Amino acid sequence: MKKLFLIFAAFLMIGAVQAQCSDLLISEYVEGGGNNKALEIYNASDNPILLSDYKVCRYSNGEVIPACVQLQDIYLEPDSVHVGVLDKQDPNGTGYDTMVDPALQAVADSFYCPVYNVNETFYWNGNDAVSLELTDGTLIDLMGEVGVDPGLAWTMDTAANYTSALGGRWWTRNHTLVREFDVTTGVTTNPSPFIVANEWDSLPYNTFDHLGWHDCACHDQSGIETYQETTHNMFVYPNPVVDDKVMVKATAKIEDITIVDLTGKMVLNRKTDNLSTIVLRNLDLEQGVYLLNVRLSKGHRLTQKIYVH
Repeated sequence: MKKLFLIFAAFLMIGAVQAQCSDLLISEYVEGGGNNKALEIYNASDNPILLSDYKVCRYSNGEVIPACVQLQDIYLEPDSVHVGVLDKQDPNGTGYDTMVDPALQAVADSFYCPVYNVNETFYWNGNDAVSLELTDGTLIDLMGEVGVDPGLAWTMDTAANYTSALGGRWWTRNHTLVREFDVTTGVTTNPSPFIVANEWDSLPYNTFDHLGWHDCACHDQSGIETYQETTHNMFVYPNPVVDDKVMVKATAKIEDITIVDLTGKMVLNRKTDNLSTIVLRNLDLEQGVYLLNVRLSKGHRLTQKIYVH
């Protein structure tokens, strides 16, 4: 019996490995102010995938029957993302129809669910489970726990079983979640409990800068010797810098970071451990404008202005 169990366990492990980098996954979730709601879908596979074979579903306030909307009828190329945003584009809109932030509209590939009473899928508020499913209901990925109402938001408060019942810091309400680099496949079984920090980075209120690209181990090129011309981006937060601390996240591994002032004087030069996300602490910079320079693997360089108040 023990031998049969081990064979079965090995079979499950093989299946799990084969499932990696083979389908879509949710790469970013935005729950911002007002109607600033968005979901980024990433193609982790090596093949184009027809989005209309999938739907996004919202399980509201612990419900087990969702509201769903089918994705756009287009192919998503490998290592590419589709950004869906709540369809509120009227600048004259007020109340529940207030316009989505122009910065969020600018990165949208498609807009969904313009009328709440017709389809409420994209109207999540931080305590709803959000899933990516095939149109037949097969679960492909999941953020949250279906059937559980965490209160106002999911947290990392273990004493409250990761809910907000004891006042823990919110991770999903008024935040943007970004999927971690080493997540290569979706969550296909309902977690109990949902531990948000296992797979997600939680960024502050109304953070939209990371939408439109995703850095994933499935398509990481750092170990490939053949040079390929690639367009890279980086995200710096907060900017202006707060509390002498800033996070730098890039679309490839970071080899080193330098900061220079506007006279050209270098005020920071730091080697990294070839991570794609770096937090610089104790900067101790005087008030002013600086240039933050990043050198990525394979020699790519990026520069962005940062402000210190």
